[in-house]
Amino acid sequence: MKVRIVRMRQRGRRVPEARVRADPGQIGELITELVAGGRESVLIARLRPLSAPLAADLLPPLYAPTIVRIAPLALCLRGFEVHGDGAERASTIQEWLCSSTD
Repeated sequence: MKVRIVRMRQRGRRVPEARVRADPGQIGELITELVAGGRESVLIARLRPLSAPLAADLLPPLYAPTIVRIAPLALCLRGFEVHGDGAERASTIQEWLCSSTD
């Protein structure tokens, strides 16, 4: 699904609404996939480039996304972003405002 995504949180904290509205976001292909993780599979949302679907994601993946709001031309997903590696690895809450580009 071709969408424009604006990240609504920074380091887990809500970004002011005026900044969200002014943010041009990233345009790409929104996909979800199940990824094996230990004993369970984890649902992940990804934003892939339109021109090169196998290229690196445009945004960090959103783990365990849920739909928070649905409007006629947009929806909001909430999940977790993972930052860092090894002992520095941490996750923070993130929300994506996904709007249609068509």
